[in-house]
Amino acid sequence: MLVHTEERPYQCELCDYTCKQSGNLKAHMVVHTEERPYQCEICEYTCKQSSSLRKHMLVHTEERPYQCELCEYTCKQSNRKYPTFGEAIQQVNILGHILYVTIRYIKQDFE
Repeated sequence: MLVHTEERPYQCELCDYTCKQSGNLKAHMVVHTEERPYQCEICEYTCKQSSSLRKHMLVHTEERPYQCELCEYTCKQSNRKYPTFGEAIQQVNILGHILYVTIRYIKQDFE
C-alpha cells in the first residue's frame, strides 16, 4: 500500500514532479500544456484544474467560508499572500489575517 510509504513511483517526464497514483500524474500533465479545460459558466475565466475553478466560483457568491479564530473576520480564500502592515485587513486571506492580528498584538506589548 503506497499510502503508508514514501514511495512515489510515478514521475513526470518533463519536470521533477512525482506522485503515488497514476491519475495524479495524468492531472499534473496539464501544467505543461496551454490547455485550460475548465471554464466558469458565469464569466470568461478558464483554468487548468477543477480545484481552481471551485475556488474561483466563490468570487460570484457572498459565501465567506473561512473565519479567523481570533475575531469575526471572514474571507473567501485561505491561501493568498501574507499581509504587510500597510495592507487593509479586508484584502488578505484568513492565514494572512491571523498572522497580521498576531503581529499587531505582539507589537502592542513592546510599545
